[in-house]
Amino acid sequence: LMQSLNQNGSYTVNDVLLAKLHEIDSVYVDEAKTEGEIKNLYSDKGILIDPHTSVAYSGYLMTKPQGFTVCVSTASPYKFPKTIAKALGLDSSKDEIALIEEIKNKTGVMPDERILALKDIKLNPFVCEKDKIKENVVKKVKEYAKN
Repeated sequence: LMQSLNQNGSYTVNDVLLAKLHEIDSVYVDEAKTEGEIKNLYSDKGILIDPHTSVAYSGYLMTKPQGFTVCVSTASPYKFPKTIAKALGLDSSKDEIALIEEIKNKTGVMPDERILALKDIKLNPFVCEKDKIKENVVKKVKEYAKN
């Protein structure tokens, strides 16, 4: 297929592949639905999920496939504190470190130690123009190498 695309600018799929493609379902989940499922799953079952898992779960609910379904969550909800706070009815305008603490207090779900440690990390305030990134990165690496 890719060879045909590269050479001819197009490709044609055979009937077998086309039939397999028709077996695939897809859905669209907007932000409101994503936040709604985060809220619902937490309210109904005490499970706190991240936005990506919420999209997968919403897709499952929308398609109700036959057989068994496994929805694997690979991200922490604490990576998305503003979205989670909004979904849970908290004031999402606060800074993310404060929101992590509020989400933890509201849900009792403990974030990973590495997320809790973020409050103690000092950020490097260095900013440069995009056309000088390479030059400045090389300069900073040399400075750090001396230390």
